[in-house]
Amino acid sequence: MSRRSFMHDHQPPEQRAFPAALLHQQKEYLMSEITRDRQTRSRRSRSLALRIGTVGALAVIALAVVGLSGVFGGDGPMTIGPMTIDKALAAVTPAQGEVLHIRITGVDSDASTFVQENWSYSDEPWKYRGMTETSSGGLQEVAIEASGLHQVYDAPTNSILEMQDKTLANLTEPKVPGESYEEMIRELLTSGLAQEDGQEQVNGRDAVRIVEKRPAEDGERSENVYLVDAETGQPIEWRIMNEGENRTLRFDIYEKLPGTPENLGFLDLRVAYPSATVYTDPAAFEQALATAPAE
Repeated sequence: MSRRSFMHDHQPPEQRAFPAALLHQQKEYLMSEITRDRQTRSRRSRSLALRIGTVGALAVIALAVVGLSGVFGGDGPMTIGPMTIDKALAAVTPAQGEVLHIRITGVDSDASTFVQENWSYSDEPWKYRGMTETSSGGLQEVAIEASGLHQVYDAPTNSILEMQDKTLANLTEPKVPGESYEEMIRELLTSGLAQEDGQEQVNGRDAVRIVEKRPAEDGERSENVYLVDAETGQPIEWRIMNEGENRTLRFDIYEKLPGTPENLGFLDLRVAYPSATVYTDPAAFEQALATAPAE
């Protein structure tokens, strides 16, 4: 399964009928996510070039990282423990009826940071709520669901724009900006190329280190280190290291919640912000933002 770019198939729901007062900010946000998406895609495209012809169909599945056998000592590569890989994979695979809640802090090589937090429910009808905040102050929060409901939240005015989008109703799963890191992790763990490389402590937690390395290509060497909780297999940190282009992802929250009405309420912006003013007319929402006092 390859990741879908929101430049393909459909214009992203977040950009359709978006109020002009927020359009510039929205475009900046989307472009930053496109840039981040392209950086990750470039890593995966280099990965495929090395794997084709050696691992066959596995190359199509493992799009996130690249492996090099025989780099962990003279006796050959370590093989990943089945219990470790099983636990790690189970930890990033929600069961039917579960709500997945993730909060990631990312740090790029230029020291810029971003925080992504989302709640997702994959059972029918699917639901998604996500927010991204960058170190430059950019903030985006949306909620979408299979019924076609599309919500946008503006924090300074405590306002929600609520629209119906028929395109959403035609999707079998949410199409949202940014990285689906949990999907990429599943691809990594099922690639057959990951190597267990010992343990370390991360903020007082015992972590198993899963490593994939790839040789220099065009003068660039790369390594990916994925750290999981030694007991539960839950993600702790993912270090994507390229020469001159590094990223560290810290999983501040990673939890699977039962799909109770209370937990499903987290995916509805009306429930999340009960005091917010709700607009169904984009023009009225735009006017509210335009007349809000400057911060």
